[in-house]
Amino acid sequence: MEVKKIDSNYIEPLLNKLIDEYYINENILSNLIKIESEKLRNYKKYEKEFTADLDLWVKWINFVLQLEYTIDVDSDSRIRGILSLLIDTYELNVEFIAKVAHVEEQYVVDFMNGVDYLPTEVKYSICATAMNLSLIFKNTEI
Repeated sequence: MEVKKIDSNYIEPLLNKLIDEYYINENILSNLIKIESEKLRNYKKYEKEFTADLDLWVKWINFVLQLEYTIDVDSDSRIRGILSLLIDTYELNVEFIAKVAHVEEQYVVDFMNGVDYLPTEVKYSICATAMNLSLIFKNTEI
């Protein structure tokens, strides 16, 4: 696995890539991470200002890196990651996930193991269920 140095030489091109190549609305991105559009496009110039509040900087850098992850990692791998989180962190079992998805348990196991032959409707059901469960459990953390 490649190790990336997350510095201004990495962040500025990433921000511009998200806006220019992936068409993330610049104003929405600016509002979400609470940085003026002009500063957003010129990260290097304003880096010291951004890192003055380290907690805030970490939050928005994590947000931007999550967007990058969404772009760089294939959909099945992302869903496998969500399923692993549901199983490992929230201690849900494969049986429960399969029942909620209305699919055979073996399909969930096969999907998690990277099997490619799953019917599209089964894969869709597993993915929709994983996303829904992750939102439910994340939003109800105590």
